[in-house]
Amino acid sequence: MAEIAVSVALFFIEEVISYFDNKGNVGSDLQAEVRALGRWLRKAQAHLKDMEGAESNESLKEHMHQIRDLAYDIEDVLNEYMLCVQHRIHKHKFSNKAHGFFTSVIHRSLLNDVESKIKEIKRKIGEIGALDPIRANINVASAEEGSTSSSSVNVPPQLLEDEIIGFENPRKKLVHQLTRGGSSRSTISVVGPAGSGKTTLVKSVYESKEVRGHFDSHAWLRVSCFFKLEKLICSMLKQIGVPKELIPHEGVDVQAKVLRDHLQQKSIFPEDHSIECGRLIRLWIAEGFVMKERGKTLEEVAEEYLNELIGRNLVHVSKWDFDGRARSCRLQNLLLEFIVSKSEDENFVSILSEPNDSSSSEKVRRLSIHNAGTNLSWSTRFSWVRSTFFFRWDGLSPSHIGNVLCNFRYLRVLDLQDAPLEEFPEYVVDLSLLRYLSLRRTNIKTVPKSIKKLSHLQTLDLRQTYVTELPAKILQLQNLRNLLVYRYNVQNYVTLNSVEGVAMSAGIGGWTALQKLSLVKPDKQGKIIKELEALKQLRKLGLIDLKRKDGKNLCSSIQKMQSLLTLDLSSIRNESLDLDHMPSPPPHLQRLYLKGHLEKLPGWISSLHNLFRIVLKWSGLQGSPLGTLQDLANLVALELVDVTSGKELVFRAGKFRKLKILRIEQFHRLHTMIIEEGTMPELQKLTLCRCVELKILPLGINNLTHLKELLLYDMPKDFVAQLQKTSDDRDMVSHIPLIHSFTLGSNQLSFQNLS
Repeated sequence: MAEIAVSVALFFIEEVISYFDNKGNVGSDLQAEVRALGRWLRKAQAHLKDMEGAESNESLKEHMHQIRDLAYDIEDVLNEYMLCVQHRIHKHKFSNKAHGFFTSVIHRSLLNDVESKIKEIKRKIGEIGALDPIRANINVASAEEGSTSSSSVNVPPQLLEDEIIGFENPRKKLVHQLTRGGSSRSTISVVGPAGSGKTTLVKSVYESKEVRGHFDSHAWLRVSCFFKLEKLICSMLKQIGVPKELIPHEGVDVQAKVLRDHLQQKSIFPEDHSIECGRLIRLWIAEGFVMKERGKTLEEVAEEYLNELIGRNLVHVSKWDFDGRARSCRLQNLLLEFIVSKSEDENFVSILSEPNDSSSSEKVRRLSIHNAGTNLSWSTRFSWVRSTFFFRWDGLSPSHIGNVLCNFRYLRVLDLQDAPLEEFPEYVVDLSLLRYLSLRRTNIKTVPKSIKKLSHLQTLDLRQTYVTELPAKILQLQNLRNLLVYRYNVQNYVTLNSVEGVAMSAGIGGWTALQKLSLVKPDKQGKIIKELEALKQLRKLGLIDLKRKDGKNLCSSIQKMQSLLTLDLSSIRNESLDLDHMPSPPPHLQRLYLKGHLEKLPGWISSLHNLFRIVLKWSGLQGSPLGTLQDLANLVALELVDVTSGKELVFRAGKFRKLKILRIEQFHRLHTMIIEEGTMPELQKLTLCRCVELKILPLGINNLTHLKELLLYDMPKDFVAQLQKTSDDRDMVSHIPLIHSFTLGSNQLSFQNLS
């Protein structure tokens, strides 16, 4: 954790130095002091790396804590300086001359205070001693530990797995039930005569690495014929780590509450809470955890960090994307308790999970609030909070949230996802150091002009809100990297107008650091379309309400986005997408969504060799699109909705070599679907939806030997009848493990299991 604190402090050293370089009128003494602190931090960073593995040495551990605290102090004084400068500049409006004069006055008024704090930091640096002696002690400490470790560590006797000969199959079955079963509570009984080895078998399962690694808490209880429930729960509470002073010895209800609450209070995210990988990466960047690397974006570096953690089994992937990439993740249960304890010890994060919780840390850096009823009355320790996360919003009012957050002056990350908010919280714009703001899945409808005050903002997440227009002042946020604003309004089936984006003023060409922009409506004059060409770092672009006349300028802008991975384009109703003007499409494009009428399928699609997902909706093509798509080497997922009016769909032999997911929807005239032998050899999921004329099973469906799921939505009764177990055609699908049919009627969805 000390390494993280030093890295973050270095990040802000660089930011302040960049500010100095831009302003040019900052005192030279202050600049020299800040640069000197940067040199010390880099030296400390190198020594901390050398000290890895020596944390058990108490002397070195104390040195590491002192370095961490100094890094925190450096970060605090830099943030305070930037906060004061930014607050006073935003508070007044001046001419350029007056602005320059006022800035110099600000600097003079701040110099004494900042320099005095830096002197205090330098005094502390002198107190902990030079870093070189610390480095010299490392090898000595390691040698001392190595000479005594084998004799001082007492390993408790464990039941070895090879001592349960004859129980291999029952053991495997029990382990599988415990680690692969559902998340609900369950009881597994092991029955047999006395002396048959039941206890030996269960003990081996209990102590196995598979089970220990899967569960966060474990307890071994012996229950006799006559027992007291209070004693059993007390024993369980002790084994799962509840402090003795918190264990009630009487009252089953009280004990049960302590047990439940303890198991629920688990970086920043609660126990078993998964987080989207993209969200995690954006949070890391906002916190300053990600270091710049030449030739890579911060997002690419962060993704490498995450993949390394996954590769080392320190992070568990809870959901994989169809292309084999991690979509969401969580901490391994085996590590969770250790990391939480370590984080609180290192003052990295404080977790409040009960109404009367309070943190023991003097300066809380990150606050995770797991209970909406938690008492968050003002305390000086909260003034240092950098990130805050809320969970379980029930019972927490907007005014309560505001009363708490208005005191978090140094906040960088504010995640209000799912908060009970009807309006944009005005107090947020006074958090001028904010880098990450999420109001996702709230009921806000507008964004104020004062959003311009958040000049450090990198991520603004307004997905699934009611915001349909952004103020022109938002264009002043020059550090913005992610602007995500859209709402899906899906009732029964997706239609062209089921997704809403935002309208905004022209001027986005200044957002040169932007990575994700979705979903935006072009202005009537088409200026935004032309300005897109300046966003050369863009990785995701989503536009709606496009017109045919936008086509040439849009294609010209898109082909300059060499880093683009996702392209999502929708036409306005009764207009066509004109996209056949792109001789050199983005070479790394992975996801393509085209929604709206197409006079013909763009020819450049066949050259997208990195494309692994394509969605075409309401294209209205005269012929089949399969000829263009079938040779895409890495295509994994294909979704076609009302793409053609053709009566026949043929998947040719040897094509779609890597396709795993296929969805065919609203092919209103389709009556024959042919699957030739050798096509789609890897297909695992096939969905057929509202193809009203398709009354016979796809010819050759028996060739799809890897097919695991066949899902039907509002398909003709004749089609569904052929899937019944009594049908003569049942043999064609007997190899498919899961076959489900859904029918929508009177606003109710009926379900039929045909597996």
